[in-house]
Amino acid sequence: CENNGWSEFSRTEKQFSGKLSKMAEAFGIRHGMVDGNDVLSVADAASHAMERLRNGEGPSVLECLTHRMRGHFEGDAQKYRTETEVKEGLERDPLTLAAVALQQALAPSEEILKMQAQIEALVNTALTNARQDAPADFEVAFNDVYTPVEA
Repeated sequence: CENNGWSEFSRTEKQFSGKLSKMAEAFGIRHGMVDGNDVLSVADAASHAMERLRNGEGPSVLECLTHRMRGHFEGDAQKYRTETEVKEGLERDPLTLAAVALQQALAPSEEILKMQAQIEALVNTALTNARQDAPADFEVAFNDVYTPVEA
């Protein structure tokens, strides 16, 4: 669960008084919290959650605390946020932080650029494939979700 601290145009704590950890507890689901801007921490926590799931230990909710990088919609002027908040959030961009961590681990710059190009190619391929797929048949996809209405 990406928790960026916002509910549309209001801080989440002003819209919702509960905690995700308490909601998970109420349903007997394990809850974990991690810095959502730390790629390695998220990968590690997700790996552990998946391992527990595959071992039959039940589901988990992984709450990734992060920062909203952009507005709620394209063109959102974000007048509800200060310039400082937006700037500080951009300085904690997960991809930028991951690149710095790789450089600090002595990964050669050309290797990082090669990885970035490979990832970009994968994303572009996924986008192309998604755009070529037929639209979902929602009557079939959701036939077990909604109660049929008799005419």
